[in-house]
Amino acid sequence: MTEHEIDLQLTETDNHRVAVKVEPLALTPPYARFVVVGLRRVSDDEQAVPNAAGEEEAAKLRARVAELDKDLRLTEESLQYVTEAMESNADLLRASNEELRFANEELQTSNEELQAANKELHAVNEELQIVTSDFERQVKSEAEQISAYESALQMAGLSALFLDAEMRLESFTQGAGRLLELVRSDRGRTIRSVGITLPFADWAALCDQVRTTGREAKVEGELDGSPLAVKVRYIKANEISNKALFAVLLQET
Repeated sequence: MTEHEIDLQLTETDNHRVAVKVEPLALTPPYARFVVVGLRRVSDDEQAVPNAAGEEEAAKLRARVAELDKDLRLTEESLQYVTEAMESNADLLRASNEELRFANEELQTSNEELQAANKELHAVNEELQIVTSDFERQVKSEAEQISAYESALQMAGLSALFLDAEMRLESFTQGAGRLLELVRSDRGRTIRSVGITLPFADWAALCDQVRTTGREAKVEGELDGSPLAVKVRYIKANEISNKALFAVLLQET
C-alpha cells in the first residue's frame, strides 16, 4: 500500500489537497489482480502539521548549514596559517641551504689551502732532511778531522784541547783531560765552567790576542806545584774544521 498527497484543482478558485491511497486486493488466482484507489480530502488541520514539521526541518537545515559554513571558515583560516608557516619554513630552509653552500665553499677553499700548505711543508721537510744530512756529514767530518788531529798530538806526546769562538770545549786529548781533570761530558760547555781553573791563564784574553795578532800566545805558571806552559794557536776555518778553533797546547816543563 502507498499513500501520497497531491494538489487537486477543480476550478480556478477551487483547489483542494487530496490524499491518494493505493492498496492492492489479494484475490486468489486465476482471478485478475486488482487495486483499490481511495481519495480523501486533507483537512486544514492535517495540512498545518506537515507545514510546521517542514519549518522545523528547514530551521535545522539552516542551522546545520551555518555550522558547516563556520567550520569551513575555520578550516580555511587554519589552512591559510599552515600555508604561511610552510612558506616561512621554506624561506628559512632556503637561507640555511645558502649558508650551508657558502660554508661548504669556504671549507673547500680551506681544504685546498691546507693541501697546498701540506705540499709546501713536505717540500720544506725534504729540504730540512737534506740540510740535516749535510750537517750530520759535516759534523762527522769535523769530528773525524779533530779526532785525527787529536790522535796525532797524543802520538807526539802533547796535551791539547780545542775551543770555539765562545770558549766552549770542542775536544781534548787524554793528556789534557788528565791535567785539567776533564771528562767527555764537559764537551760543549765553556772552559771556565769545567775542570781545574788555571789562575795564570785567561782563556778569553789569550784567544782574543791570538785572533787579533795572528801569532801564538804563551803563558807559564804552576799546576799542583809543577811548572806548566800554555800555548794558544788560532786555527782558521777549513784547515781542520769548517769553523775557526783555538788550539791550546799544555806542556809540562
